[in-house]
Amino acid sequence: LSRFYKLSLSKGRDTVTIENELEHVKAYVQIQNVRYNDGISLTIDVPEEILPMEVPKIILQPIVENAIIHGILETYREKGTIVISGRIQDDTVILEVKDDGAGIEADKLTRLLTHDSSNEYHGYGIINIHNRIKLFFGQEYGLTYRSKPKQGTIVSIRIPLKETD
Repeated sequence: LSRFYKLSLSKGRDTVTIENELEHVKAYVQIQNVRYNDGISLTIDVPEEILPMEVPKIILQPIVENAIIHGILETYREKGTIVISGRIQDDTVILEVKDDGAGIEADKLTRLLTHDSSNEYHGYGIINIHNRIKLFFGQEYGLTYRSKPKQGTIVSIRIPLKETD
């Protein structure tokens, strides 16, 4: 728990490395596994060359939280897997958070990144992440969702590939 909060605070910085974001998610899933009897399996497959890249902090944990609460815990077995992967495509880094949870129906999926208050999945966390990425990197970046009911959800995070020190 202390590791989770230490990573969340990130010494007051607004940006952290992708590696730091992944450590934050690992700590979060460890906490959730205590709560949900080790029902969450986490796999991370992110290439080393993008780990030092700077991103706005706390962009992965809320997505993983939604994957657990609205995805995995909504299945009959209340157990599941989250896979975080990364790749470079052209001049863009794509991070994906994939779960094998309940999925999201098409009509709700189209409203997920809007300020539609009638959306039962509406929350400020995801919209906040989407908007912060756009403000930080530009309008062509941000989140996209793909989902099929009863099969799971994939959240893609698009950010520009930038040289790191």
